[in-house]
Amino acid sequence: MRLISILLSQWKALPIFIRIGQFIGLLALILYVIGGFAPLLVEIIYGRYFYPFIAPKLALVFGLISWSLTDISLIFVIALLVLSPFLGLLKALLKKRKRFSALGSFIGWGCGIWGYVFALYIILWGFNYLRPSIDFQLNLPEISVERETQLLKLIARKTNTLRSSLPGDKKGCVVSSLSIEDADRAIEKYQNEILSKYNFPTYSGGGSKTRMFSKFWLQRGAAGIYGPFTGERNIVWPVAPASLTTVIAHERAHFAGFAKEDTANFWSILTAWSVPNNEMQYSGWFTFWRLLPKSALITYELSTDVKRDFMCLVNFSRVNVGLEAESSKELYDLWLKSQGVTNGSQSYNEAIGLLLRYLNQNSSLL
Repeated sequence: MRLISILLSQWKALPIFIRIGQFIGLLALILYVIGGFAPLLVEIIYGRYFYPFIAPKLALVFGLISWSLTDISLIFVIALLVLSPFLGLLKALLKKRKRFSALGSFIGWGCGIWGYVFALYIILWGFNYLRPSIDFQLNLPEISVERETQLLKLIARKTNTLRSSLPGDKKGCVVSSLSIEDADRAIEKYQNEILSKYNFPTYSGGGSKTRMFSKFWLQRGAAGIYGPFTGERNIVWPVAPASLTTVIAHERAHFAGFAKEDTANFWSILTAWSVPNNEMQYSGWFTFWRLLPKSALITYELSTDVKRDFMCLVNFSRVNVGLEAESSKELYDLWLKSQGVTNGSQSYNEAIGLLLRYLNQNSSLL
């Protein structure tokens, strides 16, 4: 009883805003755990009403600023989380409290600030990880291996045809004539059309931006990032060959509330396929093959030009991506698993199964 009394007195000694932060964080955690058992409820309340209301407002406000604030917001949040416990410790030491009291202040301040940040993250983004899978929402039935093989042959033919209509540079790499602004406008239009077709909310506001510290992120293998605290879709520049359309569309899918990477890839590639522009369509089909094992390039008889684009992609990575990319991938893998994504970073490739099942029902795209 004495220990409880001491702990309670320590807690009461904390500033009121720190205690409120602890309460808010605990409440957010409870709601998040409950949401994990009720994905349909999360979809109805959060995915269809709350998130579509708040995300475009953030994008509109921060879109008024031409340069990206995502990296600054991330630095600020990380610094806040790391330094807040030490601020509590410093305040306790300045008041010459005992070690036990100082430790309590250290933990209390940390939990309070973490509570605010966690609650804000959950409200602005985290609940999206709990939404039902896209194959459930679109009712995509399984298909046989034989049918998958048939579709892949048709996809190879489509990819080869599109590539033959596009110019190459002196090295034979496919050339892009698109600006970020033009691609972003087209992607917004056609992605919203697809979302509307399946009764999902549509999203507008802001525009895609180049990331402030692009070189830093490119060395770590990143192509883009969605900033949940600012509603910004950030593109790491320069972009790999034949990838601009799908990178923008992928971050736009995150902006539309699809947090899981397989689902974001699904909407990204599907959007590229739907735009009446050969270069943008090719980006979708090319990205599709990027998600498959390398042996598929030979098995399904992709053209010399398409294979050369893959070599250009390898050369791009060799020049721009550093050794730290592997450790960054491992960290992101752990992050995704902490959000309930069982296969972590491997989930990117799971878009292939979703897309093949979708094409089985929508063969007109071929």
